[in-house]
Amino acid sequence: MRLLSIVLLAAVLLLPAVAQAAERQFSLFGFEDIRIGNGVNVILTSGKGPSARAEGETRELLDRVSLQKNGKQLIVAVRPKSLNGDNYDGDGPVTLYLSSYAISNISHLGSGRVTLDKLSGRTPRVRLGGFGTLQIDAVDADRLDLAMTGGGQVTMAGKVRDARIELQGASMFESPELTVEKLTLIQRGPASSQIEVTREAIITNNGTGRINIGGRPNCTVRTDGAANIVCNPDR
Repeated sequence: MRLLSIVLLAAVLLLPAVAQAAERQFSLFGFEDIRIGNGVNVILTSGKGPSARAEGETRELLDRVSLQKNGKQLIVAVRPKSLNGDNYDGDGPVTLYLSSYAISNISHLGSGRVTLDKLSGRTPRVRLGGFGTLQIDAVDADRLDLAMTGGGQVTMAGKVRDARIELQGASMFESPELTVEKLTLIQRGPASSQIEVTREAIITNNGTGRINIGGRPNCTVRTDGAANIVCNPDR
């Protein structure tokens, strides 16, 4: 029995240690506007007091996470490594958990994944550049202004009275759970979009992508490209 215990203890000691993610807390004042760069992943929660916590592989990586305030805007980035030395390895993933009372404007310019539980305000603004993804679980607004460039993806749910959406490049706006009364959609390049419209859809297309408008709105289509456009086919 004693020999068996010794063998088991030796086996446990030989097991590789499980790496624990490093964590960093930040002091933060409230913000309504956020700008996200680099490859950081961000989980945003509204309706709560301001807070910020980052998780990553190493403390050195988390020490390079930067949160800067510019008025009501919070700017999120990960500073690059020092050019000194011979360490050219890429950074591991960083996940940032942020909360604030209300978030009405969001710009995602990196390659990470960003989620927001609710987009607030009567006239919110959304910008996405690069190849990241943005998921917004709820919005209830009078007017939405959204623009995308690059090859990223945005999904949204909720309702908007009036929306202006502009897509360039290989952008993907796949939001069948977003209902808009009046839509102005401008697409350039191989972009794709899917959205529900109840009253009027004004579409300007100069690309080869795909446009799928659900519902039964009045459709005005101006196209100078070869996109596949579906807008109230029964009319």
